[in-house]
Amino acid sequence: MVIDQDQRVLHIRHKATGLLLAPGGHVEATDTTLLAAALREVEEEAGIPASALVLTPERRDGPIDIDMHAVEARPVKREPAHRDYDFHFAFHLADDAPELRLQAEEVTDAVWLPFDEVSSPTLRAKLTASGLDGAIVQGERLGDHPRR
Repeated sequence: MVIDQDQRVLHIRHKATGLLLAPGGHVEATDTTLLAAALREVEEEAGIPASALVLTPERRDGPIDIDMHAVEARPVKREPAHRDYDFHFAFHLADDAPELRLQAEEVTDAVWLPFDEVSSPTLRAKLTASGLDGAIVQGERLGDHPRR
């Protein structure tokens, strides 16, 4: 999740599902950690590089939420019914972040939603109670460190 200075979370509309969700996706073989996968997905889907993101001091590099949900079979993709495990990380957006560059083949739209409008109910509750305010305080830009 990318949080801006106004306590809003970036959501993108995925073409495949039509759903408005925080950027994210599957772990790839080249990802060395779950955090690396999250950073890659933000850059791929929204065009925000790791150098424009700062770990939240409250969460550091641990997830703010872990969600498990059932996914129906998708014969077109040759996927059986299965469970997905979503690890949500919280990043502050740096003041000098570039404009969004949406991945046209997968994403149709982007909006910034306040914490109380975040699409996931459990995530919405955790964000509302988190004390995260979007302010960058002694944060370390993620691009300054290797993706562990």
